Amino acid sequence: MRCFVHQDRDAIGSCKACSRGLCPECATTLPYGLACRNSHEDLVKLAYESLTRAAQIQSSYSRVRYLGAAVFAILGVIMAALGASSGEPTMPFYLGSGALLAVAVTMFVAQRRAYGKTQAPGKPDA
Repeated sequence: MRCFVHQDRDAIGSCKACSRGLCPECATTLPYGLACRNSHEDLVKLAYESLTRAAQIQSSYSRVRYLGAAVFAILGVIMAALGASSGEPTMPFYLGSGALLAVAVTMFVAQRRAYGKTQAPGKPDA
């Protein structure tokens, strides 16, 4: 690969923002990659910070992944109890509780499918 600006020079790598080849004169070496000197340093830094924040959010998500399903299930049980204790069959309570319980079960199943199979990095599926 050749430097984008200096076509007669070999590139030492490519810019993380624009993927252009860079020679030592055109590259700024950052702790997390190369960037075009005086052009893309801020953009590469911002991309790195965004990825770091996204990874932090993703790691915290594992602690609350079933919270939504639990809230809907609790509301469904409360509505069913209110409907059953009202003394007469009130259709809105039963329909509402059934809908909330169905949403809770659907959310739980979807979460299990998406995130339920946790494995160590580099290990093949069993």
